[in-house]
Amino acid sequence: MLGMGYFFLAVAVFCNAIANVFLKLAAEKPLSFSFSGGISKAVSDNGYLLLGLSLFVVNVLFYVAALRALPLSVAYPLMMGLTFLIVSSAAVFFLGESFTLWHLAGYVLILAGIVAVSAFGAA
Repeated sequence: MLGMGYFFLAVAVFCNAIANVFLKLAAEKPLSFSFSGGISKAVSDNGYLLLGLSLFVVNVLFYVAALRALPLSVAYPLMMGLTFLIVSSAAVFFLGESFTLWHLAGYVLILAGIVAVSAFGAA
């Protein structure tokens, strides 16, 4: 069951990361909110927002499934660390955001933490 827990966690991480990228794209479009149309119109007018929110729902479902098999003290650091690395990488490669040596140093430290938690956290 532990293997399936990591599989569910990987799906949750991927959905969370992609949802964040979609929310960034949604933020660059005007949000058309009015009392007559309500929130549903604002969401339906912005496809990126709808995709981002939908992927967050899928993320939560897979994360809960992962938590059935993994300790929270393992799953949460992996979820946050891996999501951070994927979102930051996507921001650089797909959104043209900056990347410095400080970013690289931070990524290396995060990866070291992920390895430590993965290798020794479930013991």
